[in-house]
Amino acid sequence: MQLLITLVLILHCLGCGWYIIVVQEKIWSPPLDFIYVQRNEYNRFYDMEQVSQVYQFLVVLYLGVLALGGNEMGPRTDVEIAAMFFILVTLILVNAYVFGQMSVLVGEAQAKSSKLQKEIDTTNTSMNNLNLENDTKKEIRLFYISTQGTEYE
Repeated sequence: MQLLITLVLILHCLGCGWYIIVVQEKIWSPPLDFIYVQRNEYNRFYDMEQVSQVYQFLVVLYLGVLALGGNEMGPRTDVEIAAMFFILVTLILVNAYVFGQMSVLVGEAQAKSSKLQKEIDTTNTSMNNLNLENDTKKEIRLFYISTQGTEYE
């Protein structure tokens, strides 16, 4: 859950930061609006009569998600190119962190599962050495799994 909240916060900050950068020069157009750029309507994204603030927020948030995946946002000026370079390098590190956290979680789950399996194998070996009846073995296994299994959850 913490990882998800962190990603949402990063995307929000990225979107807001990109908006602050592009609103200064008002040359950038989102890829969705490239058709308007061909008509020399550069300011559509900034014209509050044509688009709403919700549209602007959703566009930069969407582009933040794309940037998190390694895509760029179509910078048009030197400032935008420099900012996009910094953003993409930073997001490479964020991606490395996310994948690292995911691998830690998977490793922990596998270690817990492996430890439980070793304990069950030891229990089975002990029961076989004691020549217990099958019904008794079954009851012991169920009891062991129900009590020890919750320790690893």
